[in-house]
Amino acid sequence: MNASRRRYRELVVARVVALGELGVDLHGEDEALPPLRLTPMEWQLAQTFDGERNPAQRSAAAKQAGHPAPPALIEGVADRLARAGLLRRGTHEPLPVPAQS
Repeated sequence: MNASRRRYRELVVARVVALGELGVDLHGEDEALPPLRLTPMEWQLAQTFDGERNPAQRSAAAKQAGHPAPPALIEGVADRLARAGLLRRGTHEPLPVPAQS
């Protein structure tokens, strides 16, 4: 097992491009994948995936930052990050299960 693996999910980006009021484009390590565009609120939520916070702590951090988000919204951001290859699973928290269509 990788010794640097974190307990909880962790955001992993190679580059962040600020787009002002539009939000940010997140670029992963795989340059073949397109960037993921997040709104300013989604970006705030994404930053709570630091590998140290559990789901309840992420929700509290979002609320403290002025974005009281229901768990489903935070999990939706996690799903988008995971699909874009920008979220690493934790030792105690797997990646979101992809939605079935």
